[in-house]
Amino acid sequence: MKLVSAIVDKCITSGYITQDQAPWLYYGIEKRLTTILISIPMLIVGSLVSSPAMAIAFYISFYLLRSRTNGLHAKTLSGCLIHSILSEIIFLGMLPYVLDEAIAISLLVLSAISIFCLAPYNHPNMGLSVVESTACAKSAKGRLITLILLLIALYIMQLSQFSTGILLGIVMTAVMLVLAYIL
Repeated sequence: MKLVSAIVDKCITSGYITQDQAPWLYYGIEKRLTTILISIPMLIVGSLVSSPAMAIAFYISFYLLRSRTNGLHAKTLSGCLIHSILSEIIFLGMLPYVLDEAIAISLLVLSAISIFCLAPYNHPNMGLSVVESTACAKSAKGRLITLILLLIALYIMQLSQFSTGILLGIVMTAVMLVLAYIL
């Protein structure tokens, strides 16, 4: 992205960052722009293949976890958009139809274990220090526990569209995290 490169170059020449901090800033800006550009199509497609309640709960829980766990990233914005939409169609459009309580609990437990053990994925462009990685891991675990407690509360209140959306957001986060380590 030329715009991001120009912003990073300007920050270096202005003395805001050093040259060795450039990859981190580039990655951070690119990640945030991508998140903004992809969120609207994801919410629209998610609402078309599931309910708006499930799509919103899915997207919020996925974003809250993904921002601390990282995971598989596409090389381009268009690749990210296509990959995200296809993944969302699978997770929101197909997975809810095969979920029963046993499968849902199994997926939640496996996903939670994966996130607890693997988060965060230290993307090569991030170069997290040990302290930063530890802080991300702690934050990811806190967010995961909060989301699981919210999921349970919503399930008890029989708000299944919201609880299913949160479950699927957690599962997709775990899958993207595991794929980052595999690929």
